[in-house]
Amino acid sequence: TGVEIHRQRQKDFNVECLRTFKAQHKSWVLLSDTDEFITIHPELVLSQSSSSPQQSTFAAGGASNKNTFPKIELPNSVHTFLQSLMIPTPELNIYTPCIPIYRRQYSAKEEDDIDNENSNKNKQKIEPLSVSDLSINHADFATFRWKYWGSNKVDFPIIKRGNSLNTTTNETSSCPLQYKAGPTKVIIDLSRLRVQDLYHPMIEGNPHKPLESICSTYYDMYNIEETGFMIHHFLGTKEQWSYRRNDQRGMGYRMARYQTINEHVGIHKATNNELLQPWLKGFIQSVGETEAIRLLNNVGKLDPLSPPAAEDNDHERENYITTTTTIYQVGDLVQTVFDINAEDLEWYWVQITAVLMSGTYYNVVFQFDCFEKLGVPADEIRLNGTAVN
Repeated sequence: TGVEIHRQRQKDFNVECLRTFKAQHKSWVLLSDTDEFITIHPELVLSQSSSSPQQSTFAAGGASNKNTFPKIELPNSVHTFLQSLMIPTPELNIYTPCIPIYRRQYSAKEEDDIDNENSNKNKQKIEPLSVSDLSINHADFATFRWKYWGSNKVDFPIIKRGNSLNTTTNETSSCPLQYKAGPTKVIIDLSRLRVQDLYHPMIEGNPHKPLESICSTYYDMYNIEETGFMIHHFLGTKEQWSYRRNDQRGMGYRMARYQTINEHVGIHKATNNELLQPWLKGFIQSVGETEAIRLLNNVGKLDPLSPPAAEDNDHERENYITTTTTIYQVGDLVQTVFDINAEDLEWYWVQITAVLMSGTYYNVVFQFDCFEKLGVPADEIRLNGTAVN
């Protein structure tokens, strides 16, 4: 399918990118998206400035004794940390040149949204950054605008089906649904690797662990307090999220994912120690105001898109209109296919977890393994029939 082709091309590109940088004698390489920003874990910076670093609540606080953790407003703060990094550093779960990075997902909730939900309780006012006479709209910066992150696990009740077709029992179980930024990412020091290390047969180029031969399979299990770096992943506005046209999964999936993340993420607010705003002041001081104005011109703005071509499949999905008149409800037991493009369609029992765009799309959870599929078109859902599970 188009999605599978895209993912394989991405993996191939990742591998060739790393090999090319190695040939050019590069050192640290990070594979990330344009809506992701890397920082040193804020608790590490805080523990270093404390008079008693060992008393930090951060699990890796002992690493402060042998590494440098500059503040975010200092130029090249991440690179400075990397240059002082000792491998191995067990306190930060660093054992190879493939360094794990925890990802924090932010929602598109803003101050007014949360204030309305909480009836203005415990309102924390953060003053905007004042930088000389620069004319900067802070709302254009993802690192200024979005502050709410984190989600709780949702236990979705699963209905147990009876022995006959489309019957149910009173027995229930649950599926744990979580809404995170995704798997841990990594930053790799190519200078510590040999050329032949980049040709190991285990290497596939997974964007989260591109060198499978040295990147631990345990990285996805690390918690927020167990790594030295953090990637801040911003959802952004709906316009920014839907700007991409060539997503083979379709606009329905993208909008379903946007709505799902925004509904479930945002239970925590970044504390003053976690805020990313100070980077801007340090950036301006390091490059000068004239260069800063030039580099930050039109930040956060979207370029106008040309009219879509008639054969643009993603545009067609954006304007998808269901032919079914049935509107399902959350909890309904129905069937869908896992891959609509498969040669032999296999239907599975699922339950509706969310109704999107007035029943045009649905999120569903598969009963047999608790996998949640987002943005399923209504025409790919049916009430009954022969199913695999």
